Amino acid sequence: MKQLLTISCILLSIFPVYSQEMSKRQLPPLEFYFSAGGEYSNFGNLNERLGTLGVDKADKFRMAGGFGLSYRIKHIILGLNTSISSSSFRTEDDNHVKNSYVGFYLSTNAIRANNLIISPQVGIGYEETRARFVKEGVTGTFDELLTSTSNRVQLENKGEALDFGIAFKKAKPNTDFYKTLFKIGYRHGLKEREWKITDATVTGAPADRVRNFYVQLLFGFGK
Repeated sequence: MKQLLTISCILLSIFPVYSQEMSKRQLPPLEFYFSAGGEYSNFGNLNERLGTLGVDKADKFRMAGGFGLSYRIKHIILGLNTSISSSSFRTEDDNHVKNSYVGFYLSTNAIRANNLIISPQVGIGYEETRARFVKEGVTGTFDELLTSTSNRVQLENKGEALDFGIAFKKAKPNTDFYKTLFKIGYRHGLKEREWKITDATVTGAPADRVRNFYVQLLFGFGK
């Protein structure tokens, strides 16, 4: 999350300067965009363990949003993208899963089919998944729930991930400032990682290689 906030500040500081360039119609080959869509993950080993313990399984589907910045060198595109997703945006919900990602990617817009540009993308970044669960029916004294027993647990799984995607956009004149894209992709954790309980040291935790399938609708500003 700290990485996403840092990137946000950088991009927001760049945007006013970029807007001035727009008014002069001397646009650099930059594009700033926002995205909205959904993600799907199946934490197989974690959900199997939760099932044996009688705890609700982690949600597989999440709504997502994000933003990014790209720079074009002829038909080659270098970019940075971020996304934040959640199975619920209400803080009072008992069980929910949140995921955040920030990474760099390489793409091309050289592949065209009539007026459609097909842009394959490959990237690498850092991904963090947090899952919160509330155990129902827990009994005990007030002191026990504060010290040795709890009915609320937050898990986390984080590390590097590869990002593969393909974007589709309509070919437009270079003078067009607004662009829309549709993207589908897949993020693949570089290794299988054990789930950790936040602010606790535990053993015997299940491990998963986090895999995320996603779809995005992007709206961009740039040349």
